[in-house]
Amino acid sequence: MGVALDQRAFETLASELFRCGAAEVSDRADSARLIAAFPPEITPQDAIARASIATATTGLTLVAAELSAGPVVDWSGHWRRHFRPMRFGPLWIVPAWSDPPEEAERVLELDPGLAFGTGAHATSALCLEWLVACLAARPLGRLLDLGTGSGLLALAALLLGAEQVVGADIDPDAISTAAHNARANGLQERLELRGADWSRPGERFEVVIANLVAIPLIEEAGLIAASVEPGGMLVMSGVQECEIQDVRETYEALGFERIDVNVRDGWARLVGQRAGFRTERAAGASGSAQPRD
Repeated sequence: MGVALDQRAFETLASELFRCGAAEVSDRADSARLIAAFPPEITPQDAIARASIATATTGLTLVAAELSAGPVVDWSGHWRRHFRPMRFGPLWIVPAWSDPPEEAERVLELDPGLAFGTGAHATSALCLEWLVACLAARPLGRLLDLGTGSGLLALAALLLGAEQVVGADIDPDAISTAAHNARANGLQERLELRGADWSRPGERFEVVIANLVAIPLIEEAGLIAASVEPGGMLVMSGVQECEIQDVRETYEALGFERIDVNVRDGWARLVGQRAGFRTERAAGASGSAQPRD
């Protein structure tokens, strides 16, 4: 007997399947099945092994698997079935195809398309909560959003008061989706989108949000650390509990101090301040704010 996944469970499992090499993930509206499409270079046996690892990591058990050859599945329809308005402090994240609640004053209309990021997954929610706390405490100039996906965090930062944001992603679909969402919310003039070549010599930001996973956070640590101005803040998410120490030690060695850790649903957000002059804007925002019901 299968159990239907709610949005949070779906995003958690989908994230793990992507980490294990899946090209796309979808669910079936008429059943409890979840479909993961792997690229052709991954053998069927390896696909099953990777799916088993992904489900085990999220506390689930793979009890049955059916292999079939076919086109890559479009999973964008999943969001339309499960994406509901969510509140983070003064900000509401609302599906582009839905009306915002009557009480919503500050609204980000979002269409995730084929990109990751609605705010339901713990990795995104933890970052949103930090942004709410940071921008409630002080103004913010320039912010870098690495792994921008749908543009969720970048656009939320702009709506919460950041002056300018650079969003970067290696996925061209994500860049297209983020650009669409920026235009839909009238924020395109304050958002610059970049691909894999996001880094610019000597460019630094008051805040860098890296909602990635542990491997790129560690492998690209030097580049990420260099993009944070002295005294600036680095917010890292997409880190599993078992990976916290490796990520923390990597960035402590690069001069980040007072790294604060917040864990939810097995995922961690790490916030550290780069050693050096403490800027008036970016400092003092290592805590978290909880979304109001």
